Amino acid sequence: MTVETIIMIATLIGAITAIILFVAKGLKLVKKVIHFLDDFIGEEERPGQDARPGFSERLTNMEDCMGTVKDQIESIKENVDSINAEMHPNSGSSIRDAINRIEKRVNQVEEKITDHVSK
Repeated sequence: MTVETIIMIATLIGAITAIILFVAKGLKLVKKVIHFLDDFIGEEERPGQDARPGFSERLTNMEDCMGTVKDQIESIKENVDSINAEMHPNSGSSIRDAINRIEKRVNQVEEKITDHVSK
């Protein structure tokens, strides 16, 4: 075997190794792309696996949920506004006005009792 033959065999082995490594890396990339596409498109039900919705179906579900959440937040806001209105005097009809009247009457009764006891 000549030196040229050994160099040629070594070069061939190196080239084959490089091709194998390149193909292996390429297969990993292809596998990742396939997984992404499966997640994006979704998968139908198969034995032992539930169906997985695709991107557009998940997005639609999120939009539907956001509509429901928005309605619930609006309802909560209305309730909080109503409660808040009751916490401020408004010329007699709020809970705050009723508490102020009760406090005034309690103070009047307390004064009468104190006056009565001190006599």
